[in-house]
Amino acid sequence: MNRDLPDFQYRGARAMVILHERYLREFVEVWKRARISGVKLPQTDDPSYQSWDTLLKHLIRAARGYMVWTCEKLELSDPQINIPTEPEVFAADVDRILEHVLDKWWRPLAICRRSVSFSRSSSRAGRWSIALTRCWSMPSSTRCGTHCSLRS
Repeated sequence: MNRDLPDFQYRGARAMVILHERYLREFVEVWKRARISGVKLPQTDDPSYQSWDTLLKHLIRAARGYMVWTCEKLELSDPQINIPTEPEVFAADVDRILEHVLDKWWRPLAICRRSVSFSRSSSRAGRWSIALTRCWSMPSSTRCGTHCSLRS
């Protein structure tokens, strides 16, 4: 991890950010070595796996998409992760793009409070999702009916 993260209101969100950064950086390092070595990707009809450049684009766009989706579900502002659309641009500028994504990725989650619970979903997309929970530590008569103060 190359950055010092601020205090998070919910340490679970901080842990998720740290793990995301660790594994995204690890992927990019493996991607660089594989691309240079000439390793061939397996043949597939999936357009995201047609080349090393399209694979990189797919993964970085997925990281962006997950954070945008998360912010929508938590009713947080758009994280403003701006990335190119051309696979070749990703490959040529991978380090700058990675730093931009990682820098924008943690910011929305720093304000999430403990009432946000991250759990595996059986959604059709099969992605990790966020279950918004009520503050179960509060008496049922005082629980909020919606998002339990997700915003600061």
